Amino acid sequence: MFVVPPPPANEAERLDFLVSCGILDTPQDERFDRLTRIASRVYGADVAFLSFVDDRYQWMKAITIFAPRRLRFFAVWAVWSWMSFGYINWS
Repeated sequence: MFVVPPPPANEAERLDFLVSCGILDTPQDERFDRLTRIASRVYGADVAFLSFVDDRYQWMKAITIFAPRRLRFFAVWAVWSWMSFGYINWS
C-alpha cells in the first residue's frame, strides 16, 4: 500500500513564494517553451515540461507535447514523494 508522505515543513513558505512570483495561471511564454525544447533535445526525451505546483494544481508552464495546462492536486503527491526520497530539494 502506498502512503502519501506529509508535506514538507516549509510548504507554507514555498507556496507563499510561488504565489509572490505571479507565474501561476499565466499564458504560455516562449522563454519557457524554449527551455523545454532544449531539455528535450539535450536529453533525447520525447517529452519535457516545466511546471509549478501549488496546493491545488500542477501548472504546466511549458510542455513539448499537447497536454492540459493545469492538472488537479492529485499530481502534487508525486512531488512530495520525490522530495521524501531526496530527488528534489527546495532549500
